[in-house]
Amino acid sequence: MDWVVYERDWLGSLFNLLFMLQRLELALPGFLICSSLQYNSCITFHGIFMIFFMIMPILIGGFGNVLIPLMLCCNDMIFPRLNALSLWLVIDSLFVMLLAMFFDGGVNAGWTFYVPLSIMNSSCMDLMLFSLHLAGLSSLLGSLNFIVSLLKACNLSILYSSLFLPLFPWSILFTSLLLIISLPVLAGCITMIIFDRHFNSSFFDPLRGGDLLLFQHLFWFFGHPEVYILILPAFGLISEILSKFSQCIIFGRDSMFIALLIIGIVGCIVWVILSMMDLSLQEFGL
Repeated sequence: MDWVVYERDWLGSLFNLLFMLQRLELALPGFLICSSLQYNSCITFHGIFMIFFMIMPILIGGFGNVLIPLMLCCNDMIFPRLNALSLWLVIDSLFVMLLAMFFDGGVNAGWTFYVPLSIMNSSCMDLMLFSLHLAGLSSLLGSLNFIVSLLKACNLSILYSSLFLPLFPWSILFTSLLLIISLPVLAGCITMIIFDRHFNSSFFDPLRGGDLLLFQHLFWFFGHPEVYILILPAFGLISEILSKFSQCIIFGRDSMFIALLIIGIVGCIVWVILSMMDLSLQEFGL
């Protein structure tokens, strides 16, 4: 638990510094940030750091690895070496991202790194893309470890009963499933950008037959589940904290379990639904 607190403290200080720089630039333009590219770089790294290196590692990896073995009454996760590999990958990913932050002016394509900005950006963009690959691999390994640990700790008859497990392991289970479904799409999207940048492909270049909207569809197929990936562990964690310190059972516990399940299902298909609605509106000329 100590490394979770240590990471929260110094990473939180760095992210707050980036946020304060943004607000100071809006209040006093040109006081500390000399160009619009530096301001865009601050926005880019603030968003990426908060999502991939603050909320996800602490809520899912940190609290999950500490609390789930305690709640399942076991000594450790089922694959401790895989767990260690996941931790070191996210540390390496953070180091590469910090290099990208200070190398060649920083990335100024926004945290969504939309094309064609991400294709035309400087060489620091390659460091950021490589860092996201490492962070995604770390999350995938951690998710597999959580799922297998939960399945091995309980037999199927107990696992299907929402009355056995606390809400936090259930929230981690649904979050891990969302990560396994959505992260390979992001990895494929990042790989396509790398191919467009260095191997003369044209996935996103409309002048050579590519499609700019293809990137948005691929990115937001990950981006919409990512919203629920960030909030589901907090739902389970806050529910358990309130139950513990109030010395009361969670009101509507089964309803909360069903809500977590439905959020996980809808989170995977929300972009498909929105895309279908958009196409329907276009057919009717709206």
